[in-house]
Amino acid sequence: MENKKKEINKQKYIGIAICVIIIGVIVVLANSGENSNNTTTVSNSINENLSSNSSVEENTTIDYATEENIIENNLKEENTSIEGIAQPTTINEKTNETTFSTSKSPNHSEKKEASANNQNITTNNNSNSESSSKEENLSIQKETSKNEINSENQEKAPQVTTDTISIGEKNALSKAKSYLNISAFSKEGLIEQLEYEEFTSKEIDYAINNINANWNEQALKKAKSYLNNSAFSYKSLIEQLEYEKFTSSQSKYGADNCGANWNEQAAKKAKSYMNSMSFSRSGLISQLEFEGFTTSQAEYGAKSVGY
Repeated sequence: MENKKKEINKQKYIGIAICVIIIGVIVVLANSGENSNNTTTVSNSINENLSSNSSVEENTTIDYATEENIIENNLKEENTSIEGIAQPTTINEKTNETTFSTSKSPNHSEKKEASANNQNITTNNNSNSESSSKEENLSIQKETSKNEINSENQEKAPQVTTDTISIGEKNALSKAKSYLNISAFSKEGLIEQLEYEEFTSKEIDYAINNINANWNEQALKKAKSYLNNSAFSYKSLIEQLEYEKFTSSQSKYGADNCGANWNEQAAKKAKSYMNSMSFSRSGLISQLEFEGFTTSQAEYGAKSVGY
């Protein structure tokens, strides 16, 4: 009798262990998302094992109802232990199929990350808006400073309008331009000419300061006009330009850049002398040297007229 009880207890524990294993399999299948057909197969295997255990128990003196209660209690305990993993939601009384639904607790780390990302996005947006507003303020300040500087410069600059120019100043400037269009003048020579026209000192100063003449070019123009009318040595041309009130540097600029051939100028001067009077060779050479030609240039001139 005791051996039978031991054997029955052994089979009972084996059956309980089998049930636990089967329940574990159900949990795994439920977590892996198996379909209802696999659940039905597992449920049928449970029923078969339960029926085999009940047949064994019928041969013993242990009451089936008591064994069934023990198994149900064990199943409840196992279900309680795996409640955090799977929970039965629906029991079909006709097919004895149990459908498990896995419940997932909200992932707090994901929520924290999402909230952190949202905070970062908000912070970035705020920083971008602040930086853009700072740039706008800087550009406004720069534009304001530029406007202030321009206004200060405008205030400092002398306000010259046409209303402040007198009729005499306008006429003096117009007269000076007309003289320079006709002939070449030095600065002093042009002032003397305007004085001869009886303009006032203020009117003449206005004309000279606003005519924008290049006095070196005026000296060169005057030198060329002299060479077109008469013969000059390099020295005598400079003296003539200085007589016209050009400065020494301006006179030298005119003589250096007029393009004259001084030998030819000596020959031209010798011919003009021989047309008006008679000269010996030495007398002609001396006269040409008196005009500022060099000895070689004077000899070249005398030779050009037959000496």
